[in-house]
Amino acid sequence: MSTYNVKLYKYKNGQQMRIYNNPISVNEIRLRKKTDITDEDRNTAVKLGWCQEDQKYLICSLDEIERKENRKMNPRTLRQIEHSKYVSRNRTVNRIYEITRSNLWEYFITLTFSPKKVKSRYDYNELSKKVSKWLDHLHRIAPKIRYMVVPELHKDGAYHFHGLIADTGDMCIIDSGTKDTQGRKIYNLLDFRYGWNTATPVSDNTAVSSYITKYITKDLVTVTANKKRYWASRNLDKLETVEYNLPREEIEEILDSLSENISHMKTLEIPCAGRKITYVEISD
Repeated sequence: MSTYNVKLYKYKNGQQMRIYNNPISVNEIRLRKKTDITDEDRNTAVKLGWCQEDQKYLICSLDEIERKENRKMNPRTLRQIEHSKYVSRNRTVNRIYEITRSNLWEYFITLTFSPKKVKSRYDYNELSKKVSKWLDHLHRIAPKIRYMVVPELHKDGAYHFHGLIADTGDMCIIDSGTKDTQGRKIYNLLDFRYGWNTATPVSDNTAVSSYITKYITKDLVTVTANKKRYWASRNLDKLETVEYNLPREEIEEILDSLSENISHMKTLEIPCAGRKITYVEISD
């Protein structure tokens, strides 16, 4: 087991330092190659929400399995359920943000489904399949394409999808003849056949990485429990992080030395976890 109170995230266009008021303990998680994993292991990992990453499975510990079994015997309280939703949303938001900040993007896209093209704009399972099929199509016409796509749940229960794309290759992207509020041209993707779409050039990679996470709301997390919440191409650059366990005095000295390169700093309190996190944006 290791601990850290400072974690440095190295992004494409800068770095972010996260400082924790209490040290984070990292439990050792067994990593095994895909070929070494049994069907029982794989089924357990899926049920417990672990993801597949870099051809390895993160296999939960026996303690975690026991906790899951105990929940069946002792149903959770409303407060515990709400806390679980909070944790689930934060995990998804952080993952999406870390992936998008680690890559550079060309367009921000919005996909709207037509009632004439899909059976129901309220059926998440059907729309997810359409999105996956469309992304497979893009791979054929633009083999090097990079993307991150997330859903948006509207107040009426319908779904839209938003995304970031780059290395678009031979995709048919045409000028729509309109501009956004910032005067940027709005384009259309002719390869999207399920309804309407827009594609706007990305001018601020950091801002758009934060913006796209806002679609992951508590309501969306609730209705998509145990379902896919984002689509990310496999060729995306991986996030590089470094962890430190430093005395408070040394942390202050580091912040002082970086003062001219700090573009933004904020502190977030998480009362339910008794934790306080300071986010420090460091420009190159």
